[in-house]
Amino acid sequence: MSTTHLQPFSNMGFKSGISTSKSSLRILRRELFDHVIPFNERHLKSLLREYIGKYYNHVRTHQGIECQTPIVKEKPKETTAETTVLKAEPILGGMYHSYEKVA
Repeated sequence: MSTTHLQPFSNMGFKSGISTSKSSLRILRRELFDHVIPFNERHLKSLLREYIGKYYNHVRTHQGIECQTPIVKEKPKETTAETTVLKAEPILGGMYHSYEKVA
């Protein structure tokens, strides 16, 4: 069964787009719930929305697709280490970061 990049954990049919497959739950547990304890259902949904919407599809690399992200960005211009300036955007309160080159 295939999934779209918009719902990476949708194999098992939950309306929220999160599957109950062991591997999906293991990823969520290791990368999110080992670090954050949700206060209530609304907080849980907010965490999942940010994790999947801002991190899992856009920043986190995936071995199965040659260490690329499911949503491919334009390749930035090549620069040297000395001239490269990066902008960091915190995700999930700074637990993860998204880095982009500043033009």
